[in-house]
Amino acid sequence: MPTKRIAMKAEINQRIAALLENPEIETVRVEVRTAFEVYRDAREKDVAVQREAFDKEERPAPESGEEPIRFEYKPDQEDVANDEMYKAFREREKAWRDKVATEQRANLDSKQAILNKLQELVANEEHIGKMFDAFKALTEEWNAVGNVPGDQYREIHDTWHRLRDEFFYNVNIYKQLQENDLQVNLKKKEGLIEQASQLENVTDLKEKEMLSRSYMKAWFDIGPKPQRDLPGACGHLLRIHKKSP
Repeated sequence: MPTKRIAMKAEINQRIAALLENPEIETVRVEVRTAFEVYRDAREKDVAVQREAFDKEERPAPESGEEPIRFEYKPDQEDVANDEMYKAFREREKAWRDKVATEQRANLDSKQAILNKLQELVANEEHIGKMFDAFKALTEEWNAVGNVPGDQYREIHDTWHRLRDEFFYNVNIYKQLQENDLQVNLKKKEGLIEQASQLENVTDLKEKEMLSRSYMKAWFDIGPKPQRDLPGACGHLLRIHKKSP
């Protein structure tokens, strides 16, 4: 086996070992996977070299009923070390994924409980002052909860925004803020649409995705606008968002 390739495999293993020293596997797992892929390519070249040598060997024909000798790759010390590190990496990555999934399920339960409280507030509370205090507390509680499972994200956040809009409608907030906060919100949302319309000029895909997500978050964070203005604006912004990667 060429000495150069052995040295290269040893260097890759050293790189992987150094990355795996990081206790936060989530911060290095992409780099680790890339390094393992590079090592796999190097090993496949070794397999090809050994197979070629095997095919060139002269060996007697097998006796009647005897199985022919088949090629079997002979791993070296670096291969063994790489396999051990890959096994350890997979175990750590699985533990991290399990932890994230557990945390997200707990966050989902927390947000469902907040939605239930908001639903009850919208349906039953009549004192506007108490409603706003309770709504502010629920909003802070909602924002403090982390991510939920990806397949539940849209549904639970759509429910939150729907209930939030119902809250503002039910306390007749639009009438009180029609010429003040609602008009300010309207101007902000018009500005967001103008900014979002420029996304097609952004060539960097990561930057485009980041901007698109920030515009969507900002849209919902702004709050309500006059119903008669910007009809279908949210849908328009969503269409722009979907065009980004």
